[in-house]
Amino acid sequence: RGKDLAPAHLVEAAEALVVGDGAQAVARQSTFVDKMNQKANELGLTTLRYCTPHGLPPEDTQGKCRDQGSAADLYKLAQTIIKYDEYLDISRNSSDYIDNGNIKLTSTNHLLDNVEGVDGLKTGYYKAAGSNIILTAKRNNKRIILIIMGSEKAKNRDLIGKVLINNFYEMHHEIKVVDSSIPIGSIKLKGSQYNLYPEKDILMDNEVPKSLIKGNTTYIFNISNNINSAKVEDIVGTYTAKYDGKEFTGNLVLK
Repeated sequence: RGKDLAPAHLVEAAEALVVGDGAQAVARQSTFVDKMNQKANELGLTTLRYCTPHGLPPEDTQGKCRDQGSAADLYKLAQTIIKYDEYLDISRNSSDYIDNGNIKLTSTNHLLDNVEGVDGLKTGYYKAAGSNIILTAKRNNKRIILIIMGSEKAKNRDLIGKVLINNFYEMHHEIKVVDSSIPIGSIKLKGSQYNLYPEKDILMDNEVPKSLIKGNTTYIFNISNNINSAKVEDIVGTYTAKYDGKEFTGNLVLK
């Protein structure tokens, strides 16, 4: 049942399954909760207090205390969780199957498959706390984590998450200032024309909306004195590229 437990809890947040199986797997829920709190303390998450293994409120758990924690500590917890690929391998699924494929679970994270790059992490709801979600997304090796708490409805938190994620990637992206596949100059040697290429791509982080990017890259060349003896693919000098007030340097390759 352990293989069923993780997908059930992460994909559908099926508390009823977790309560029953968690108690059997750990022998006693209190022992499991103690371990949760111990790990939170080890991670320095001082506001997190676990009273149950599933997060249900006291009125549904025979009067146990209420699980609680700050958005800041949930963010730190998410930073730890995303280090584990096995977690993301489950949380990125909009649906999954347990019980040898006999039971289908559908994720309560509605941004999966609907917002580019979203691959987790966890939803949660009960009346007093509202609709909550910990979201993470990754595009072009840049990852974002969002904590959205206290929404009146799931559709509200989903809209907030969608807007914030898309806005983040619109404002935080890389520009290829220098493209090694495009010649940046040419030279005539021994009666033949050759192109000069940058040796490597150069990327720069940019926080300007893509629609407003209008800058061009300009180059200054420093050609080697022994270029007349150079062969194709040799490094024949250096360049300085200027873009948006910044300078980048690299080698020139003869092609």
